[in-house]
Amino acid sequence: AGRPVYHMWRQTIGGGAPVQLTFSAGGDIPAPSSLRWSPDGKTLHFLRDGQIYLLAADGGEPRALTHHATGISSPSWTPDGAAIYFLASDPRTSEERERDRVRDDVYAFDEVYKQRHLWKVTIATGAETQITTGDLTVLDYRLSEDGTRIALQRLPTPAFNDYYRGQVWVMDASGEHAAAITHGEVEKDNATLSPDNTQVIFLADMNARFEPYYNLNNLFIVPAAGGTPRLVAPDFPGTIDQAEWAPDGRSILAAVNLGVHSEIFRIDVATGRVRQLTDGRHFITAPAGGWQLVPGAGLMMIQFDEPERFGDVWTLPLKGEPVAPTRITGAYDSLARDFALPRQEKIEWKSTDGTTIE
Repeated sequence: AGRPVYHMWRQTIGGGAPVQLTFSAGGDIPAPSSLRWSPDGKTLHFLRDGQIYLLAADGGEPRALTHHATGISSPSWTPDGAAIYFLASDPRTSEERERDRVRDDVYAFDEVYKQRHLWKVTIATGAETQITTGDLTVLDYRLSEDGTRIALQRLPTPAFNDYYRGQVWVMDASGEHAAAITHGEVEKDNATLSPDNTQVIFLADMNARFEPYYNLNNLFIVPAAGGTPRLVAPDFPGTIDQAEWAPDGRSILAAVNLGVHSEIFRIDVATGRVRQLTDGRHFITAPAGGWQLVPGAGLMMIQFDEPERFGDVWTLPLKGEPVAPTRITGAYDSLARDFALPRQEKIEWKSTDGTTIE
């Protein structure tokens, strides 16, 4: 084909050969965040050509679930597996379509945009329901563990310069009783409800006094009913790429960038005490789908980018004392054997003011 052709595969955690699931001539390479198991483990959803497709766990021909007027992003199963939430931009108007037809492509920069809203599609019927409406954009969202509530980031517009004006909101899964729980002009993301739906964590590049331009992606916690956000770990050593509630609701697990490598940490919510769970020559590809918590299996999935393995999958228990991660896939077994790879080395020194430079 003159290009790489990608397919989806399944690897049993207990070992054995990987199983190919898709076989289309053109291949499939969905966004990592769009490829997810259904709660019962029988079906996968993924994005193909901007629409949601369903694929049986044993593979075969996927079937299209949605035929939305615009491209879809960020699909997410409901806990009962009966529906999938997703984001989609508003469709073009008849006037805009006419301009396209006559090739009138002059526009004012950052003034022509489409708001992006949250939708839900029912698996059994394919019926779609719009959850959010109005002059706003939903940047990201997370369903609560029980599926009754949603935490989301709302922006005035999808323009890049409006990201810092976004706020964290909490609402019912139906879209009712929506309320902003943060304020101030600082970009925020990763808003996630606690297992009991009483608290929300989010990441923001501000300090404890809510001043911007501080260490990127500090971890904050705020009551789901609203209140003053609190910096969870004021002296944290790195930048948090992604954070998730641990199943016990008393601690937070985080993928943390420490420079040219990243590690998994556990953070105690009450005390802010930090504990490192992994240690190695690797980079974790979070938040691009390379780190996920699977409470039902009692495991987290980690994709380690290493000098001789460019993204094999590992697992780590969610509970107990720290143990060494277990490698699950062997996609790069032949790399070091068949190729002469360059040596990678981390270099550090002290600047004139004592700061460590890497």
